[in-house]
Order: sequence, then structure tokens, then C-alpha cells
Amino acid sequence: MNTNTLGVVIGRFQVPDLHDGHRHIIEHAWKRNDELLIVIGSGHGLATPRNPLPYPMRKAMIQNHFPKAHIFEHFDHPSNIVWSSELDRRIAEQFPHHQVTLYGSRDSFIPFYDGQYITELVEEVPARSGTELRMEACATIPHTPDFRRGIIHTHATRLPIPYPVIDVAIVRNDRNEVLLGQKKTDGDTWRFIGGFVDPALDTSLEHAVRREAYEETGGIEIGDPVYIGSSMVNDWRYQKDTDRILSAFFIAPYIFGAPRPSDDIDQLRWVPLSEVLRVLHPSHRPMGEMLMKSMAKESTS
Repeated sequence: MNTNTLGVVIGRFQVPDLHDGHRHIIEHAWKRNDELLIVIGSGHGLATPRNPLPYPMRKAMIQNHFPKAHIFEHFDHPSNIVWSSELDRRIAEQFPHHQVTLYGSRDSFIPFYDGQYITELVEEVPARSGTELRMEACATIPHTPDFRRGIIHTHATRLPIPYPVIDVAIVRNDRNEVLLGQKKTDGDTWRFIGGFVDPALDTSLEHAVRREAYEETGGIEIGDPVYIGSSMVNDWRYQKDTDRILSAFFIAPYIFGAPRPSDDIDQLRWVPLSEVLRVLHPSHRPMGEMLMKSMAKESTS
């Protein structure tokens, strides 16, 4: 029985178009084998700056350059052994009578591969990295209908996002008062101090509470924040969208400092606990009710 040869190239291909390095390794494998398989690596999570393109887009890009190549998607796994075993199984299942060689470059999958097939390290050619190409793609905004269609498609087809925020009731216990803030868009209503969790700055939700309290009050000091509960916030900016704001709500004691409105807060005010529900913005009332229940429970315990 004749044995056909199969060259396998594995990559993520998270670029606007294949660069010289991609084409070099693919053409290297193609010239040395009867058939070519390109395996596109993917994660299980949502799109990120490092992995922005979904599999169908990357597959179409490769097919545009190599229409006769076989292509399939292979998902990441925390275990290199399991990832390699599953890759081998899929290759053997689709190409049962082929002599298989896997091709990679210096920074490819090869050091992590723990399967049965032969691997070959292909000498690299000068080429810009995928990171450089992604950064270049972000540096300019093409003013074309196709680009705008792409942006529309990306946001119209992604999953709804619950944006994580924190809100905190800063309580002055000796006077039974809560520090509330106000924005120009709030009318004559008030809100708890809070904001978006910043993954670049915040190591925990409690850290986010302390940071937001410091930023929005001109640097007052608060005690340890205690989690009360969570609530979807009916923020006016997202009322006609599927995205929502999900707030983790905390209570924290005021320690010292002179509150001064800062960041995106226009006014600050100490409000008697008995008046909080009456003056709260409707989107913050569910958290106000949580606060009242928490305070009532604490007073009876």
C-alpha cells in the first residue's frame, strides 16, 4: 500500500493577513509532502487583543492563499499531553494512511508537543511578528465601508457583556450618614460611590473599592470594605443594548479626610441613612435596599 505524506503546520494566525513567516513555513511543508494540513489554534474564551479573530475569519484568510490545504481548528488545553494526544487522534482519524510530519518555527508549538509524530524545525525568514502587525492594525482607522462593516459584525455577533463594577456605601456611623455622589446626568438624585473594575490596577474587588473611593472623594480614607451583595444596574448608557453593568456592592466605614468631588463625580453629600432610599437614583435603589437590610440585620444581631 502506498503511503502518502502529510505536512502539518500549526499556528494561531491572529493577523490581518498571512505574513512572510507564515507563508514560508506553509510553502516549506507543502513542497515536501503530498498533502497539507493547517491546524488553527484557538482558545475557549472570548476575543481578546491578543486573540481577536474568530476561527472562520482565519480559515478564510488561509484558504485565500492556500485553497487546496486541509484546515481544522484545534482548541487549547492546560495539559500539553492532552493537547498533543487529541491532536494526534484527530490527524490519525482524518489521514489514517499518511506519513505525518509537523512543522514549526523556533517560537512555535514544538517545545510543548508530546505526541507520536515527527516534528521539523523550519529555519525562520525575516518577518514582522503577529504582535507587531496587530499593533499596526490598531494604529490607524481605515475610513472604508468594509472596515465599518467589520466593526459592526464584531459587536453584533459577540456575546453580551456584563461589565463588572463596584459600588460602596461609605458610612459615618457616629452620625448614621452615608456619603453619596452626584453626576450632572443624575438630575436631583444621588448615587453610591463606585466605578468600573480596572484589570490593570485592581487585584481584587476590595482593591477596586478602595481605589474608587480614593479617586472620587478626593482621597478620604475608608476602613475594610465588606461585601453586601450584587445587582444589575440599569445604567442609561446601556438601556437599548444587550450589555449590562453588574455591580458588586460593599459597605465601608469612613475613617477620616475631607470629601471633595473628584474624577467623574460633580458633588458629594453626607445623607442621613433614613433619607438614602428617597434620594437615590433609580438605578441604585436596589443597592440602597440591600444596604437597609444589612444595617437592620446588623442592629438586631
